[in-house]
Amino acid sequence: MKIKAERLQELLRPNGFELIWQCGIEKTICFARQSPVIGVFERAMAVTVGRVGEEVALAEVQASLLRGRAFHKDLIERQVLTEFGPAEKRGTVEQYLTPVSTQMQAQEWEYEFSKLVPSFAVALADAKGPELLKKTVTIRKAVERYLGFLPPSDGLEAIRSKLTLKTTDEQRMNAERLSDVSLMIPDGELIYDVAALLVVIYAPEVEDKGDKLELVDPWSDFGSMSRIQLIADFLTTKYQLPMSS
Repeated sequence: MKIKAERLQELLRPNGFELIWQCGIEKTICFARQSPVIGVFERAMAVTVGRVGEEVALAEVQASLLRGRAFHKDLIERQVLTEFGPAEKRGTVEQYLTPVSTQMQAQEWEYEFSKLVPSFAVALADAKGPELLKKTVTIRKAVERYLGFLPPSDGLEAIRSKLTLKTTDEQRMNAERLSDVSLMIPDGELIYDVAALLVVIYAPEVEDKGDKLELVDPWSDFGSMSRIQLIADFLTTKYQLPMSS
């Protein structure tokens, strides 16, 4: 992959962006910074697609309630940037898919990326962040309460063990299924085990009586999945999962 996370980090660091993760298989690099809209993160994605020698890159900015590698489409607003490439290509696919098959093309693209994404990211967060926060008030309050039940521990393995001891056989089976279904972070099985256990064990204490979570298939229920992904995102940051996969 010609686009390099290390070079982009040096270009973006003065604007407050930090490398959050990179995936060699998906050829995706993600940077994030806290938005002035409290509770919202501005994320910048550099994505390379195409066969070797035919690579093209695209840039995306996001206003997100998730900082790291967890994902839920309803917790993120996205914008693919169409300002790359020569003016005569505007209005065509080439306006956002830029050839980067040589080192010179890649470095030119990285420089342009670093100049464009800070202003577009903050504009998107300003425009969409308040709406994201408004529609997730109940969810975010519930997540704060779930996290309050995290047992004190030095590591996730110990936390999972302590939580598992609190479960019935049925709760343990539900948590295992939820963890498998919800998994979005590569190598994040432990993270999702803990998130699922928290939801299964403490939902009766956390949720308002009128809010029933669908714990069979959380993908069919925004409330369930968004809670699990927000908890996973918090744990990913707290316990510093590896940035590469």
